[in-house]
Amino acid sequence: MAEFRNYKNDQSLIKTMLRRKKESDLSTEPTKNQLSRVLGLVDLISLGVGSTLGLGAYVLAGEVAVKFTGPAVVLSFAFAAVASALSGN
Repeated sequence: MAEFRNYKNDQSLIKTMLRRKKESDLSTEPTKNQLSRVLGLVDLISLGVGSTLGLGAYVLAGEVAVKFTGPAVVLSFAFAAVASALSGN
């Protein structure tokens, strides 16, 4: 479980968020914690294409919602969510 710190001022929070590791610490760490590289060229291309197509679905849904539903856009997305849930995919 993540530990929540009690920050007394915003400066300590900002300082914590912007901290960096020292280069000397990186070279002394053991190499057993490194991840192996298992993604090949086809995997990376497929990941990029899938991300692009996935984003296009959200953009298209937004355009349709603006053009055809107007103020009832919330109801439109709710109906779409129910239909998606009932489709079983």
